[in-house]
Amino acid sequence: MIIDFEQNVLATKELQELSKKIAKETVKQLGLVEPEFEFSLCFVDKERMRLINFQTMEEDKPTDVLAFPFLEFGCLSELVASNFPLDLTESGNIFLGDVVVCLEIAASQALEMGHSEQKELAILITHGILHLLGFTHYESDDTEQMFALQDKIVASVL
Repeated sequence: MIIDFEQNVLATKELQELSKKIAKETVKQLGLVEPEFEFSLCFVDKERMRLINFQTMEEDKPTDVLAFPFLEFGCLSELVASNFPLDLTESGNIFLGDVVVCLEIAASQALEMGHSEQKELAILITHGILHLLGFTHYESDDTEQMFALQDKIVASVL
């Protein structure tokens, strides 16, 4: 999986490495194969996240993570079963969409949850990637499946 960090100054080398590990583990856990997937990942402060959340979700408050899937599909199995009849990027990859993570909220949530910022960021990045791949948490069955997979990916990476 290829990650475009959008020339984001907040995407430190450590965050980029963590993100790449998560993307690689997500592909492994889901058994995905070619073609490659690509998405953008942006790290922002609370004010920028508030603006993005307001512009896209009409919520005038910051949030921890937002995902903007480019593809419209119900679940990953449909995508895999369709044998990828999709438009590819110039590099021949499937563009999944954008993930935006708020570093300040990640830090405060890590403190609240009693774990490291690295773990919280891993949770949020994984959560965003899973949304791009069609996972949701709107129904209880979907919630259990998504969060179980999220926990498994994070545990494998950290």
